[in-house]
Amino acid sequence: MRYSNIKNTGFTIVELLIVIVVIGILAAITVVAFNGIQDRARASKALSAFDAYEKALLMYKELNSSYPQTVLVSGTTYAMACLGEDYPARPGFNSGQCVTGTTSPNYHIDTSVNTALKSVMKTMPSVDDIGFMVAPTAGYRGLYYTFYPPSSALIAYYIKGDVGCGRGQKSLSSSNGETITVCTKVLPG
Repeated sequence: MRYSNIKNTGFTIVELLIVIVVIGILAAITVVAFNGIQDRARASKALSAFDAYEKALLMYKELNSSYPQTVLVSGTTYAMACLGEDYPARPGFNSGQCVTGTTSPNYHIDTSVNTALKSVMKTMPSVDDIGFMVAPTAGYRGLYYTFYPPSSALIAYYIKGDVGCGRGQKSLSSSNGETITVCTKVLPG
């Protein structure tokens, strides 16, 4: 019998493992970069909406000598209203709700505020997709508005983690072990 020199072609197992590891590393880098892009896009959308609502509130005050009043819930001295009209039911949130996991009667859409803002805005920015859940029953989404009689008001929004505020003053809070950045801006009285 004759044995001829047959040249084996193909990859060794070591070469295949190296390729698999390199592909895995590239995939991990891509996922991390993509998540960062999504977070920055949400933050940019929040800032754009924040600016639009701030301008509308200031314009409303200029025309009416007062900011729109929020509807007080029995037993409260002020009310936090969700800015905007569209807060559909989502996992962890009821329809019209922008904060969940609290016993406060606040943090709902206030139609009187929306009606007032419509008098100075063509369209109200949608902000219901700006937010996050910190537990199965606690979450934050959108922008919040509070009127403090007789003439003070503020706008606020929440960001997951300890991050900088693009607008407003930064304060830190926590919920279910998660750090939350609260960005608030007091509007001029």
